[in-house]
Amino acid sequence: MVGQRIGGVQSRCDVSAFASELLTIPQYLTGFSRYAGCPMKIQTVKSSTIDVVGYDEKTHKLRVSFRNDKPQEFCHVPEQTFEAFINARSKNRFFKRHIQNAFPC
Repeated sequence: MVGQRIGGVQSRCDVSAFASELLTIPQYLTGFSRYAGCPMKIQTVKSSTIDVVGYDEKTHKLRVSFRNDKPQEFCHVPEQTFEAFINARSKNRFFKRHIQNAFPC
């Protein structure tokens, strides 16, 4: 899905492409928001390995952007799994145990 260029970033739900700009968007200070027409809820997370998480409620697609690795997509992720991931004390541990190999696209 390709959208307009906004603020020098292509708006096509590539959370890694605009991860650095997320911090400049005020909505992110209060939680989830949508960015530049992207249907995903996107949020930065406090983690040593994971930078940004995006979730599309309609398609149940999860996108995880890592600090030192390329982003990964996961399909058919239940909303309660996504919410548990966001609320987990250790995002990386939850990701490895409950998401990494469980929801291939």
